[in-house]
Amino acid sequence: MPDIIVHIGLHKTGTSSIQKFLYENREGLLRQGIVYECPAKAWPNHHPVATGIRDGAVDPGIRRFLTELVNRRDGRTILFSSEMFVEARFDFETFMGFFDGLSVKVLAYLRNPCDQLVSSFNEVVRDANVRWTREITEPPYPYDPSYLTLLAKWLNYEGLVLCPFDPDQWPSENILKDFSRMIEVDPT
Repeated sequence: MPDIIVHIGLHKTGTSSIQKFLYENREGLLRQGIVYECPAKAWPNHHPVATGIRDGAVDPGIRRFLTELVNRRDGRTILFSSEMFVEARFDFETFMGFFDGLSVKVLAYLRNPCDQLVSSFNEVVRDANVRWTREITEPPYPYDPSYLTLLAKWLNYEGLVLCPFDPDQWPSENILKDFSRMIEVDPT
């Protein structure tokens, strides 16, 4: 098992469900050797890490969180999850620098561009509960159906594993079971 697993989403690929599952099962994951610790107790993901490492600057609290987490991992694998790791201002090089000398596996689910675009449209434009609307082409667009701009920083990383967002290819057509298999844990 790698020392670090970074789940980079992508947007509209079940990330909220995966993050909720991980957060609610932190103790079970820990018993299986996976640390899923979030810097802000109100967030079941690592969005604060992604927003705390931008444009070459690191928020001091995030620096402390990452340094302490890596230093006390006791041979366990640390798991991070945020679709914001693919956004334009996130500083990939600085983030990965915290893991120098460690084995890092990066997971990204890819969704059929047509399905992803419909889901994005429904969330951003049609959903009456969303309090914001923006042009579909407004950069940095986190729902780029080509994935090229979102994955640009990650594509040359040798530990990148691209996973299909396709229920027909998941065990029991369940993304949580598929993700559990990808991180090498028993989903029960």
